[in-house]
Amino acid sequence: MKKKLLFKLFIFAVIGAFVTVTSCKDYDDDITNLQDQITSLKTTVDAINGSGKIIESVTSTADGVVITLKDGPSYTITNGANGANGAPGSVVTIGENGNWFIDDVDTGLAAQGPAGAPGETGEAGAPGAPGETGAPGADGDYYYPNEDGFWYKVDGVTGEEEATTMAWLPAGTITAVFDAETGNVTLYNVEGASGPIALGPNLAIVSLHVIPDYVADEGGALPILLFNPLVTEDCGEIVPATVAKFRVSPSNASVDAIDIENIALLYNNPTVRSSAIAPVATFKSLEDGVLEVWVEINTEEVEDGTTGKIDQLQLEVPMLSGAKVYSDWMTVDAEKIEDIILVNSQDEELVTDWEEYEIPVLLDDAKALAKEDSAVVELVYNETLDLLDVVDTWAVDIAAMLNLDTYGLSYVFDLDDADGDPIEYKLGTNATDQQQFIKLEGSEISTRVYDIDEPNPAAIDRTPIVHVQLMNGDCMVIEGFIKINIIEAQPEPIDPVTFVVDGGVEAGCEDFVLRVGTQAMNENFYAVAKVTKTFFHANYDWEETTGGVGTITEEVDPNDTESYNLVWTVTETDLWDNIGETITKSGTYTWGSNVIQVTFTAEVSQPTADLSDIMITNYWDANKTYIQHNVAVPALGATDHTLATFANNINNAFQTTADKLIDLEAANEDYAGYTYEYFFADDQPITEVDGIEISVDATGKQLLASDDEGVTTEVVATINPQAAGTGDILAYNEASDLGKYLLNKGPEFMKAKLYMALLNECDKPLDLVGDFDGSFLVHFLRPVNVEGQAADNFVDGVDVGAEGSVLDIKSVVRLSDWRNYAKSVTTYYFEPDNDNYYDYYDVTAITVDVANITPEGLMTSGGTELTELPSTIEIAQTAPNATYDFGTLTYENNGATLVEEFTLKVPVTVSYKWGDVQTIVDVVVRPTSATKSAQ
Repeated sequence: MKKKLLFKLFIFAVIGAFVTVTSCKDYDDDITNLQDQITSLKTTVDAINGSGKIIESVTSTADGVVITLKDGPSYTITNGANGANGAPGSVVTIGENGNWFIDDVDTGLAAQGPAGAPGETGEAGAPGAPGETGAPGADGDYYYPNEDGFWYKVDGVTGEEEATTMAWLPAGTITAVFDAETGNVTLYNVEGASGPIALGPNLAIVSLHVIPDYVADEGGALPILLFNPLVTEDCGEIVPATVAKFRVSPSNASVDAIDIENIALLYNNPTVRSSAIAPVATFKSLEDGVLEVWVEINTEEVEDGTTGKIDQLQLEVPMLSGAKVYSDWMTVDAEKIEDIILVNSQDEELVTDWEEYEIPVLLDDAKALAKEDSAVVELVYNETLDLLDVVDTWAVDIAAMLNLDTYGLSYVFDLDDADGDPIEYKLGTNATDQQQFIKLEGSEISTRVYDIDEPNPAAIDRTPIVHVQLMNGDCMVIEGFIKINIIEAQPEPIDPVTFVVDGGVEAGCEDFVLRVGTQAMNENFYAVAKVTKTFFHANYDWEETTGGVGTITEEVDPNDTESYNLVWTVTETDLWDNIGETITKSGTYTWGSNVIQVTFTAEVSQPTADLSDIMITNYWDANKTYIQHNVAVPALGATDHTLATFANNINNAFQTTADKLIDLEAANEDYAGYTYEYFFADDQPITEVDGIEISVDATGKQLLASDDEGVTTEVVATINPQAAGTGDILAYNEASDLGKYLLNKGPEFMKAKLYMALLNECDKPLDLVGDFDGSFLVHFLRPVNVEGQAADNFVDGVDVGAEGSVLDIKSVVRLSDWRNYAKSVTTYYFEPDNDNYYDYYDVTAITVDVANITPEGLMTSGGTELTELPSTIEIAQTAPNATYDFGTLTYENNGATLVEEFTLKVPVTVSYKWGDVQTIVDVVVRPTSATKSAQ
């Protein structure tokens, strides 16, 4: 006995030791981890237990224990995972001294009883023979750690167990106990749990909630359990066998964990009376997380609503473990049902308008029904229909469908009238009996044609009648008659059909027309619906939906007058109004409840043209983004400043015809008939500078400039339309002071953005692609530039008026034509070879701002560079005279003699036809011993 018990205790001990974890209120993850360990441990235990072998020894190791069996094999069981916050689980082992050890600490408690005292000496044997061995000594007491966390003492003689007050479990730990017979694992000492928690194949229910028959909209939305007796004229009162449903947690709870014999209903009603509703609960099933219980009550005792009180029930489910689980409270509804009707439940509107779907109870009424009436049921001539899917019973008193199963009711169908005679329903001049076209087998109906017992189109449009009875056993509760309308075979349902224009639609000079031809109609409609073309168009009506772009019409195929096409037409205007958009247009084919949505869709794009090949490369920058415009080149020796105009043919940058027009047809024969025009773009590169705002007028032909106060607005530049075969001329306005200011801010400061609008033969814009996208910049070159270094220099300390003290303004302010800058050459200085430029550009004055001349370079004092000239140095400008057209600049130093040269920073203004050029010129002053420059 002791060995068997010790084996049982050891199994418990190692499980309790190696799967302990720190307790916490959220123990779901702990349970999952424990389950994994227990599953693995169970395999080992089963292997040991199944062999029937006895444990020889248990040896502690650093990682757990080693179990050695009597015949030699051993099994290693390692310690479990640490508990919460990394705390290791406790390890319970049997020490060499036979005591229990927890985490290698001797508890002083014996794991097995000590050997009993020697038995009494037996009687002496016959001479020469040994005496009999004494009886075995009594076993001593021993202890084992019980699953409740306390040590239990076992009497070594009687085997009686006694709980001690000594705890063996460390505080805040969980133990798991595996039952090899049931396969269950039970967790003990889980904080927050009301008792042990079962794991494994027989999981217990933790909670359950009512799945009500319906929820009342008064009194706090209480769940309702229906017990409505059905009062009938011929069958008496029929009390339903009600099933209450509850959703359980966990959803995989096992019925084997429930004490199903003792499931009970608790009753609550604060009204005092002599008897109660006497509820009785009987277990029905537990499947897929739903517990079903048969419920019986005395419906006669249910509150009738006059007291203001209600009857409530609560389900009590006992577990085999001793725990009990309770549902939420349910309100009992036992209102009697005295009025029911048979209805056609096929229509979705039944729940809100059920009276319209009542099946007639008189045969004459059924015969009078029209095909469109809701009580008429359609039967496809070559199909079978189960009338159980059609007929339902509506309880008028509670405004709900009646659950026939709970009342023990069922439908019976036949072709007889109320008297049990075969129905005769004859129509037409030939008095054709409609009943000859229907076949009834149980609840299923199909068609026939007299004695031809197979589906046949001849049955179409016939209207036979079926008799239906709601039965309670052999007693008829209610009856009705259903008219059957036999119809053509229903086409297969067709999903929405979409026709997408591959590659999209390019706007042009004509309407876009997409025709769905005969083949596409067959493939997308007739074949899918599995009907003939004739049937389809005879039954399906085409209608456009509102909105969308274009029109969709159903038209006769021009190549086959017996076929139909769908034609989507989008006007030229609609195409151009939807450039870059996805356009759609929809319509529907409708036959009764069959609706086929048809949609046409296309991406609309703008037509394109590529003029990259007609760009003259040398006129464009490397990236082909801008061209330069300049004043007219002067003739040799020209002096007429009226010829220095700033008007350029924009087409000069492109290959053109003799009359300067871009030859679009030469670029591409497809462009014949195309025209073009230039405009200033709205997004100009310069929009504001020094308080001047730049904009474009409404026509796109004028570039405007406004001063900072917005008082003055001037036309800076103009695009003159094509005229007399000259092409478009871009002219800079000589009369605009703001324009001149902007032109002279730098050699290439002023810029304008233009774009070419290319139009097709119907005057619609095309999108330019390739290297030339239609947009480009024009850089306006300043006509006259001033070099930053004077052509001559001063010499310090020479006689006043002598060479070196007087400089011709022309040699101080060295002017150049725009070509020096544009072409990076030195050919076009005004001096000495092109003095006619002064007249050509109408240079009227060259002014030095003497007062603001500053020194630069070695003019320092105490190591600090001077910002003003010493008072001893005097510089002046003389007036123009016969020798000097713009006067001279003089230098005089009445102070100390220079040792090192320095530079004068001389502000100058050159006034000419196209405004004022303001700049700083460097003039060198050399010391007395130096000579003048050789420039």
